[in-house]
Amino acid sequence: MCVYDFRYEAVFSYLKTGLTPMAQEDMDILENYVLAYGIKGYKWKKDVWTYGFQPGQEAEQAYLNDLRVQVMTPFAPLLALKRKKNLPLRDWVTALVVQLDTLGIAQKLTALSEAAAAKGNAAKAEEHRQIWQILMDVLQKAVEILGDAPMSLDTFARILSAGLEESSMGLIPPTLTAC
Repeated sequence: MCVYDFRYEAVFSYLKTGLTPMAQEDMDILENYVLAYGIKGYKWKKDVWTYGFQPGQEAEQAYLNDLRVQVMTPFAPLLALKRKKNLPLRDWVTALVVQLDTLGIAQKLTALSEAAAAKGNAAKAEEHRQIWQILMDVLQKAVEILGDAPMSLDTFARILSAGLEESSMGLIPPTLTAC
C-alpha cells in the first residue's frame, strides 16, 4: 500500500485478506465511499474526509473517518520512513516487522491454521502455518546480504517480492481416496 501510494486495488486487497480487524460490513461501507469519491493517494492521508457530507451528517463523517484511521494507523511507521528516502534495508525490515506485530499477523495466521485444521483441511492449515516462517526467513536473508545497503521503499519492496517469489512451501500433496 505504501509503495503504490494507497491505490484502491492495494488498499482493498490488503483489507480483504482477512488479516485485518475490520469487519466486512465496515469494509463494504468504506469501499463504497472510496469508490464514490475517487479516494486514493494523498486523500487517504488527509486529516479529515469531508467529501460528499452535508450538514447534519457529522456522525456518518466521523464513522468513515474512524475507518480511515483504522486503515492508516498501522502504516504510520513505514510512511515516516518513506519520507526519509534511502535507508538501510535493515531499517525497512524493522519497520515492516513492527507493523506486522502491531497488526498481530503471526497470531492471525496461527488462528487461521487452527481453524483450517479443525475443518479437516490439513493442506490449508499447513499453508497458513508456513507463511509467517517463510516471510521471516526472507527478511532475515535480506538483512544478512543487504542489511546496510541504502535503498528506497520501492527497492525494498522489489527485493522482498523477489525473495518471496523464490520461496516455496513444503506442502504434502493431498492423498487420493478410493470411491
